[in-house]
Amino acid sequence: MGALTSIMINVGSFFGMYLFAVVTDIFGRRWTFTFFQSLAIISVLLVFLKTSSSTELFLYSPLMGFAIGSLLTGYTIYFPELFPTRLRSTAVSFCYNAGRYLSAGGAAVFGLLTSLVFAHTVEPFRWAGAVMSPIFLIGILIIWLMPETKGKPLPE
Repeated sequence: MGALTSIMINVGSFFGMYLFAVVTDIFGRRWTFTFFQSLAIISVLLVFLKTSSSTELFLYSPLMGFAIGSLLTGYTIYFPELFPTRLRSTAVSFCYNAGRYLSAGGAAVFGLLTSLVFAHTVEPFRWAGAVMSPIFLIGILIIWLMPETKGKPLPE
């Protein structure tokens, strides 16, 4: 079941990544990130709190993949637009990898939530996932502190 769920998440990611690129070109970076991160919160809550059967999991997993996977496309569009040519490669690589290192801590937090905080519940996995879903609010806040780069030339 895990492998099929992973496939469904990746199918959703494929379409989300494509659509993010199209939407960001129309509405700009801030609004597109805000929309997809909001959709990520909703889809994660849906998967973790409302899924009660394998069928529902296979139906909701692509939506979660769509929302979360789309954000990766946003990084490839947005990060290069923030840095001048002489720094672009290093800065973009730093941003990607810093995010990866920070998100690695999420697995530890998830483990602590399931084993300590929600261990007394019937389904600690569900509650831990739901509690972690608002992490996307940080992304929404950060994108509104960053410059809008739509239609602007790359910094030299």
